[in-house]
Amino acid sequence: MLLILFNTFILTTFSILALWIFSILIKDISIIDTAFAPIILLITLLSIVLSDAQNLTKGIIFFSVAIWSVRLTYLMLKRKIGHGEDVRYTKLRDWKKSGLNLNLFVLKQVYLLQGIVIWCVTLPIQFVLSGDVEDNISPINLIGLTIMLIGFLWEVISDNQLDNFKNNSSQSKDFLKTGLWAYSRHPNYFGEVFFWWGIFIFSLSTYFSLIAIIGPILFTYLIFNVTGVKTMDKRMSKNYPGYKDHIDSTNAMIPKILS
Repeated sequence: MLLILFNTFILTTFSILALWIFSILIKDISIIDTAFAPIILLITLLSIVLSDAQNLTKGIIFFSVAIWSVRLTYLMLKRKIGHGEDVRYTKLRDWKKSGLNLNLFVLKQVYLLQGIVIWCVTLPIQFVLSGDVEDNISPINLIGLTIMLIGFLWEVISDNQLDNFKNNSSQSKDFLKTGLWAYSRHPNYFGEVFFWWGIFIFSLSTYFSLIAIIGPILFTYLIFNVTGVKTMDKRMSKNYPGYKDHIDSTNAMIPKILS
């Protein structure tokens, strides 16, 4: 276990530093968002290489994370290409004088923090691959797999519904309130969080594995309070009339089935 944890930490640190240097060269801080999923996939691959777990466990983890990573990376690239640096990161350039001061500030406040988040989020993956898991599916594994599948499909469907809505120019002054978006304001975030809680549940083989709960807890907190729900709600309230009322009548992420 220590071997996997140590090596993945080194890999994460190296990837983050290399990405930070590259961001300086191309003058785009926001490439860290696009690299989030690929770095998680790299950590997963290294964990599998170093793991003594059974092939079935390795296969389930690899294909689950690989499909999630490829889809999210494609989505991020599609939204980024041709749009330059994300405005959230461009604002950072007003906080520090360009040059060394700005670059070190970005390293500390953006890249190193993202590296910590990425490594912590992958803890359930590292823990399940560190153990000598039997080559069969336990009831807890099935529960985890079910949650992972529901979360992934929820995110895929909601993202597809959002893209279709955005492509309809006649509704450009409104916000999406149909499909899965009728049950919560951010079903795509719900699917993402649900997927990673599924990974954690799948990883539970011993009581010691409970330590890995740091990953989904941290990820859920960041999605809700930092990078996702609150940020998006603030932006949507500013841009769309009636969105504040929508906030009062819907849940943020968890689907509200009963009115």
